[in-house]
Amino acid sequence: IDLPKKMTSRILDDGEHEGLYGQKIQQVACGLWHTIILTTSGLLFACGRAMERQLGIEEPFPYVLLPCRLHSLYKDRVIMTSIAAGKDHTIALDNKKRVWAWGSNANGQLGVGKFEAEAGKDLPISEVPRLVSGLEDVDVQEIFCSAETSAVLDAKGRLFTWGKGKCMSLGTMNEEDVFEPGQMAALDGFSIVHVGVGDKHM
Repeated sequence: IDLPKKMTSRILDDGEHEGLYGQKIQQVACGLWHTIILTTSGLLFACGRAMERQLGIEEPFPYVLLPCRLHSLYKDRVIMTSIAAGKDHTIALDNKKRVWAWGSNANGQLGVGKFEAEAGKDLPISEVPRLVSGLEDVDVQEIFCSAETSAVLDAKGRLFTWGKGKCMSLGTMNEEDVFEPGQMAALDGFSIVHVGVGDKHM
């Protein structure tokens, strides 16, 4: 059995290393075909399939073999504290309690509202991280993803969900897709401590 080998890296134009050279890892989140990596300094790296732009990397590559830094967040000095990955979308929480999302929005799983697919593309996707709508006054503590849904838990124990509603996976008592975060009314009055997610349930 071959032992795992240390990740290699290459130097980017700004002098930084691509790959995980010199980075200390805090958290790793895996989608169906992609991996998101959070460092102890709050930087994000991504690798894997990129066809639905679930990596948050601007370059239009179908696959990224080496972990590559998310340049748009790095340039804006956004410091992340937590990450979660769905089948083909990603969400992240920053140190200002803002939630970011990117990748496929086919069923509203980005929480940024409904928008149409661009010309030549099969699905509505966000190539770069965008702020999730409607959580400006919510003190988000934890973030979660299932295959095609997203959720956050706030400091008051309230659960907010959005994305694909099939199988009543959002707790909204119907199967309609939800394109912006909404508090799960069925749990109103309860203080939730933690959430577990499956493929089509939580």
